[in-house]
Order: sequence, then C-alpha cells, then structure tokens
Amino acid sequence: MSSFYRMSSAGECIKALVAQGLGYESVADTEIQIKQLVHYTRHEGLVKMALEDEGYELQHATTCPQCLDEFGDDRKGIHTEFSTDIIRVIGHLDGKIRADNGSFYPLEIKSLGRFSFDKCKRESLEAFPGYVAQEACYLYSENSPGFYVVCNRDTGEMLKYAIPYGQVVSLGGFSQLDIHLPIESIIDNLHIVDIFVTSGALPEIAYNEKSCRWCRFRYLCTDENRTAKVETLPSLLEAAEIYKEGKRFEAMAKDRIEQARTTFVAHSKTSGIDKYTCGGISVSYLGQRTRTWLDEVIIRAEASLELIEKATKQSVPWDDIRLRLVKED
Repeated sequence: MSSFYRMSSAGECIKALVAQGLGYESVADTEIQIKQLVHYTRHEGLVKMALEDEGYELQHATTCPQCLDEFGDDRKGIHTEFSTDIIRVIGHLDGKIRADNGSFYPLEIKSLGRFSFDKCKRESLEAFPGYVAQEACYLYSENSPGFYVVCNRDTGEMLKYAIPYGQVVSLGGFSQLDIHLPIESIIDNLHIVDIFVTSGALPEIAYNEKSCRWCRFRYLCTDENRTAKVETLPSLLEAAEIYKEGKRFEAMAKDRIEQARTTFVAHSKTSGIDKYTCGGISVSYLGQRTRTWLDEVIIRAEASLELIEKATKQSVPWDDIRLRLVKED
C-alpha cells in the first residue's frame, strides 16, 4: 500500500514531513490557535456566501465520504487525489465555481488577517509558497485550471484570481494570475520524504529563519532548544502568541501612524494651515524642531566624579525581562 500525503502540507519542509511520518510529536497548538482555526474555517463559509450574493454559482463541499470510510477522518471538502508508483497525495477542494464557459472548476479560499492579506495584495500569491504548492497539487490532480479567492478577515475585501493550468478560463470579476506551479519538484520532494520515512532517518536540512520559526517541528532544528529549557505550559504558550500578535500590530501601527503624520505635515506646509481638525483628529503643526540632549560619554570623561555622583539618580525597582522573537518561535 502506498504512503499518502496531504496536499495542504505538500509544500512544507522535507524534514518536517519526515518527522510527521516517523511519529515525532509536533509542537502543540495553543488554545488561542485552536479557536483561531475554527474561526478561520467558519469564515470561509462567509466568503462563499459573499460570492453567491455577488451572483457566482458554487458547488459546495461536504464531509468527504471516501476519507471517512477509509481513514475514519471527518474531512470537509471535495475529494481529489493523484498517485505515483510509491505515494498517494490526497486533498480536498473548498468547492467548485462555474466559469463563464458554463463548466465548474476547483475553487480555493484563503481567509487571511490584515498583514498577510496586504502582503498577498502587494506580492501576489507567490508570497506564500505553501499555498502555491497546495494549489499546484489541486490543479494537477484535477488536470484543470482553478479559481482562487483571498479574503481579508477584518474588512471583507477579496482578491479574486483565475489560475490557468493547461488552458485559460475566465470569470467576471476574477483577474488572471499566471504563477509558477512547481508540481514536478513537489512530487520529487514527496518521494524523498517517503524514502527517508522508510529508512527511519531524519534528513539534515539547513535552518531557514523565514519558514522554520512557524514549523510544527521547529525544535528538531534549533540549537537554542538544546541549551535552554523549553516551557510548554498552556498559559505561557498563550502569552507567547499574544506577544507575537502584539509585535505584528505594533509594527503595523507605527507604519500607519507615520503614513498619516506625513500626510498631515504635507497638508500644513502646502496650505499654510497650522491648526485644524479632520476625522476626529486635532492637528497642530508646530514647524520644524531639533532635539537637544546631553552626551553621557563626554560628561563622564570631563566632569568630576563628585558632580557625576551628585547628578546620578536612581529609580524605583522594576521587573526587568527581555522578550525577543527567536528562531524557535
């Protein structure tokens, strides 16, 4: 019997897939992540409702009877799969949508947060190699073009793509997105995975900061986990997720505040209006300023020790803790 792999994880690191095949324990999802996954899955249903409200005709996915019968797996979606001599690759389409030519084609929906959505909008779907690999498997398995919808969970804004595969299909409101679908390399990688799983050995894969930090098996690749104690208390894992989310919002907040500030400054300079209100914001342009400070290095070199001691003040104590995003996060 051939080993089987999921299309949804076909683009993952070879080492992670081997670790999964060998039964290594993955990093547990936090309670927040579990709730988020349920919410994201439900949000896909809202996207389908929005598409139907716009007049698109969909074929909906239900529980897959084949996977339920074969694996006892309550998977939702339209079953699709392909096989090679040694592996089966199984996936589930979110649904199908009727194109302008009257035929139904695979439909994939991704519900993203504002940061990921903005990245997709700027850099296209190829900014997410895992999603591209999954779509490559779907279209190869169906031997068909497909349609792809990316939705911003916060605003409801949607990006709608028609992805060619062997032929071009069109649908009103969907723009053509011709991306590289590396199905040959995906299949080659899955063959390599299967060889390692059969041998019972993990491959040596170089650490990649961009992708490894989110890996379910990241502890297998980081050196820091071998020297620092790893805590897995649910409350601490939840705090880690809150911190990472806060850092993402912090970066976005700084960028947006600076964008707004630049616009207000430009208006004051060009209009000559120094004080005004707009959209609930009070604006007071005070002109250009400079900041003055004392150079501590020079003071310590030039001033007497007595003067330095006299000027030195000490605050009340506080809890000093350093938090930083590291590779294993």
